[in-house]
Amino acid sequence: MSSSLISSREEADADGEPADLSPAVTRGDLEADKRQRALQRRSRLLGFGIPVLSLAAVVIAWDIAIRIFDIAPFILPPPVEVWDELIAQLQDEQYRHHTYATMKAVVIGFLVATVSGVLLGVAMATWRGAYRVLYPPIIASQGVPKTAVAPLFLLWFGFGMTSKVMIASLIAFFPVVVGTLHGLQSVSPDLLRLGRSVGLSGTRLFLKIRLPAALPEVFTGLKVGITLSIVGAIVAEFVAANEGLGYMLIISMAQMRTQVVMATLCILALAGVILYGIIEVLERVAIPWHVASGRKHIVVSS
Repeated sequence: MSSSLISSREEADADGEPADLSPAVTRGDLEADKRQRALQRRSRLLGFGIPVLSLAAVVIAWDIAIRIFDIAPFILPPPVEVWDELIAQLQDEQYRHHTYATMKAVVIGFLVATVSGVLLGVAMATWRGAYRVLYPPIIASQGVPKTAVAPLFLLWFGFGMTSKVMIASLIAFFPVVVGTLHGLQSVSPDLLRLGRSVGLSGTRLFLKIRLPAALPEVFTGLKVGITLSIVGAIVAEFVAANEGLGYMLIISMAQMRTQVVMATLCILALAGVILYGIIEVLERVAIPWHVASGRKHIVVSS
């Protein structure tokens, strides 16, 4: 504690009123806060500007390559044609129906994968016997190509939404269960000892200590799973379907309508970005203290 601060407090005691220390105390904090806000604005600008510039560079290179090498439109259409087709798809009722059918399978499949993956991850992290029984088959299942499993699912569950949901959940399941299991197993022993020292045990210890500490890993698995669920739904529609964006891709490729294929892929990419962003928003709400949520807390000492 500095001598000036001591003298200020002595003056306050002598006068009977507290001395005004706010200018001396907050000046450094205000400057640090101003620098931090400038860094945050710069970070947000770079985070938005760099992806936009990268996308623009890809589109420009794409258009230049078509002009230089005289590529036929049915092989690689110009960006303008793909953009026009994309706008037409967004305005067409039929394409919106196909988009809705695919996204419905994606969301339901992801929810099924989330519930089952989190529950099995908790079970394997809590009971050693469940880990020994369940984990080896889960690992072995990842070596089986999902395109080979899709016809079996269609045979078992029929042609329709159920088979698409099952395939989407199968592909999204693995990262969710592994993220949950790894997160629960990686909780610091010091945190567990701290919880036990204040009287927590059993379910209360799990809900107050282990689960919050594991949430960053759980959300990592969810963010991977939501993108893989799109892949699962498209795989199911490739095998057999009469609606959905995967069905439209098959029909368009058979008709050599490459601009429709490219526009449909753009819609799938945009859907993946939006769904991923939703999971990130949920992560920020659930665990705002986590570094991966994008919020950094800096302590400035004087």
